[in-house]
Amino acid sequence: MKGISFKILADVIIAIFAIMVFILIFKTVTPGFYGQALCRIYEAVQAVPLPEFLRPSISECSISYRTEKITIEESDAAVIAEALLEKYILPCWKEKAGCTRENETNPFPCKAGATFSCYELMIRRMSNFVDERLINNMMKLRGYCNILPNNFLDYEKQSDDCGDLNKIYWNVEGGVINGTYSIVVVKYDAFHHRIEVA
Repeated sequence: MKGISFKILADVIIAIFAIMVFILIFKTVTPGFYGQALCRIYEAVQAVPLPEFLRPSISECSISYRTEKITIEESDAAVIAEALLEKYILPCWKEKAGCTRENETNPFPCKAGATFSCYELMIRRMSNFVDERLINNMMKLRGYCNILPNNFLDYEKQSDDCGDLNKIYWNVEGGVINGTYSIVVVKYDAFHHRIEVA
């Protein structure tokens, strides 16, 4: 039995190595080959316990999936909404997931091929509340609707005039962030290509 399992393991390692060699050769022949499919294959290969020298490196697929945990002390809702937008939602979209607007056929290609949490915020105390409408109004005032459009208010189930797509999914219980000791998670959803605030 030990010989059979070792042989299967050896075959799997050889197959993975052959696939990566094929991808690397195809990459050199076809510039711009990187995409979400390649990055997902790359992530799967990275999950296999291989020695470091057998692991290929594809810099275009290397996105940091580390969740940053941040505590926000007592503050006003407007200050928290501004921080949520400027320091957490937009950086998760642009820097951590690598999403940029290129053209209308593929409006927001993102480098990240996996769903991951960018930030976990612990709000100790907040006066008033923050909702998706407040975030959208700030985005419209600052001209962010082209960078990260959000044309639908999820909890209110109403359309809005902030861009042409719904790229922020507001999944907060009750539709508002309020009270004391609130936990808010800002994550990138690779399947739907959007930011989720929960």
